[in-house]
Amino acid sequence: IRKAFKRKIPIIDIAWLEKCREIGRPASFDHYRLDEEAREAIRLRKETIQSEIPNPDVLGDDQCESGWSEPVALGCCCVCHENGDDTCPWCLDCDINKMKRKAQG
Repeated sequence: IRKAFKRKIPIIDIAWLEKCREIGRPASFDHYRLDEEAREAIRLRKETIQSEIPNPDVLGDDQCESGWSEPVALGCCCVCHENGDDTCPWCLDCDINKMKRKAQG
């Protein structure tokens, strides 16, 4: 939903599909849009994530994990990664498979 919202693709209630089936043609989706609900859900999720991040100024040094991890660009959304297929012709050069090859040596 976040990607669709970010790309300004309308978020539509499933009831719209039921209405289309009922009338036998595509219905106007103006009354079925959930964009504001999506905006609020995304905002609340961001707040929740921010509230879960420990503040190193509040916690002592011995209570915080130190160091930074290496940033990773996961620019691939192919289902082959979920299925464990390392030979997907579309993903041979994606960042995920490069990381796997690097870890394997």
